[in-house]
Amino acid sequence: MILQGEMAIHSLEGRGRKASAFAPSEGFMKILLIVVVFNFETGSEMETRIDLADMDACHAAALDTFQGIDAAVEIRAMEIPEDQEMLEGTMIAYGAEGREIGMYACNTLRSAASVAGE
Repeated sequence: MILQGEMAIHSLEGRGRKASAFAPSEGFMKILLIVVVFNFETGSEMETRIDLADMDACHAAALDTFQGIDAAVEIRAMEIPEDQEMLEGTMIAYGAEGREIGMYACNTLRSAASVAGE
């Protein structure tokens, strides 16, 4: 998937904001964070961010999001069955009671990498 132009940011606190997938380069690769918080009563909510400078910052932002739901969150890599496709690096967040509270993935934006390399 290649992101182009503007994309909506569906965040838990600010829905409908717009962010350019081609923000001015500041000398680093753009990292995309996709967080899905599971809510079986009202429906899951998705948050995307492209303002993270590196993978460590991305994982820290995801952890911070899930700690806001359950301070004792545990993050584990998702085990993907052989016949299924899933975004590379997908992680599952488990609450203190062991139930899944969400999932996230951190990935380098290919469009930002190609723009930065020109």
